[in-house]
Amino acid sequence: MLLLQAFVLGLVQGLTEFIPVSSSGHLQAVPFLLGWSSGSLAFDVALHVGTLLAVVAYFRADLAGIVRGVLRPRDTGAEARGARRLLAVLVVASVPAALVGLLARDAIGAAFDEPLAVAAFLVVTALLLWSAERRRTTLGTSEPASDDRTSVSGELDALPWSRAVGIGATQALAILPGVSRSGATISAGMALGLSRGAAARLSFLMLLPVTVGAALVTLPDLGTTEPGAIAFDATSIALGVLVSAVSGYLAIRFLIGFVARRRLTVFVPYVLALAALLSVAALVRA
Repeated sequence: MLLLQAFVLGLVQGLTEFIPVSSSGHLQAVPFLLGWSSGSLAFDVALHVGTLLAVVAYFRADLAGIVRGVLRPRDTGAEARGARRLLAVLVVASVPAALVGLLARDAIGAAFDEPLAVAAFLVVTALLLWSAERRRTTLGTSEPASDDRTSVSGELDALPWSRAVGIGATQALAILPGVSRSGATISAGMALGLSRGAAARLSFLMLLPVTVGAALVTLPDLGTTEPGAIAFDATSIALGVLVSAVSGYLAIRFLIGFVARRRLTVFVPYVLALAALLSVAALVRA
């Protein structure tokens, strides 16, 4: 049974971390709807490490460029300068989430135990996706002719610092259970002028510093098991990490191409349906 739960939750984390339907909402909703106990903090962190590995694997070329740019500070070539600028954007965009996570950690943690709160925040995710596309349609924004890595890198290199902070602020909002991190940041990026492809790439790269920071903050608590939580064994945790990493990688590959060509509103009916199902189940069990 532990292996089945680890597999299912790893799959849920890997897919929904990148598809804009809220991984935190699903990690709360799925065990609640299936009558499972929640996983331990160590297991949740492990699943996020799995999606972190997926980002590292998919964006290995970008990350290698950042490392080269940092190790060669005197290199003034366009590639090195762009890599250092991308690193700076990621750091700046991560500040709001880091501050909110540190200052409001206990209050936010309490919301994870309330299914109706998760359902309400899922509705917020649907509104974010809808409003981003609505704004784009109203403004008549057109996508660039190319959505390849070179074109996207040029957009991110020219991203003003104020807009990086704005996108980071929506990532801070996504700390709430049910608010999709990828949905919020992609929507914000599009609203602030980025193409779909650039907004998606930045959103996924922003996962790196946030996940590493969250893991470091929770490190002292990893040896404890919360009351009522399942203490997964090493084999189950390894399976969850593997499934999360593989499914996360596939989700990134799918979504990078999908978001560049399709509207985010395609996910709205699903998010609203999950919110409704979770609300009904919570009220029935109350």
